[in-house]
Amino acid sequence: MLTQEAWKTKEGWDSQLPLEIQTAWKDVADEQALVKQITFLRQVVKEGVAVTLQVFTDASARAYGTCAYFVTQQQSHLITPKAKVAPINKITIPQMELTALLTSTSLAMHIKQTMLNVNITDEFMWCDNESYKRPEVLVL
Repeated sequence: MLTQEAWKTKEGWDSQLPLEIQTAWKDVADEQALVKQITFLRQVVKEGVAVTLQVFTDASARAYGTCAYFVTQQQSHLITPKAKVAPINKITIPQMELTALLTSTSLAMHIKQTMLNVNITDEFMWCDNESYKRPEVLVL
């Protein structure tokens, strides 16, 4: 989003960015040090264990995103997130929500096609506190 804001200023390549964008960039750079503290398990589920694929999505005027989890009876594991910045040409929030849902559907299909050894027994898509259960017969 910061890159998009910088682009909107239409400043030259060698021009200084406005102070608010410079400050935001410095904040992002400072937060990068915290990334080293994040750890992920290599194996999130064991072969043969039944999991539910839960995909959450949301959108705003500035961005939209989705994240997928494998959920067992004991725990849940983040599989992958995906986020995108809203287009510069403004679109409505409902259009952004639909774009986010399309991204979620594509992500869920990709997970099912690549993680063949995982026993996915059910899948759910969540958007704005409403659940949408995708029928097994749905093929995109």
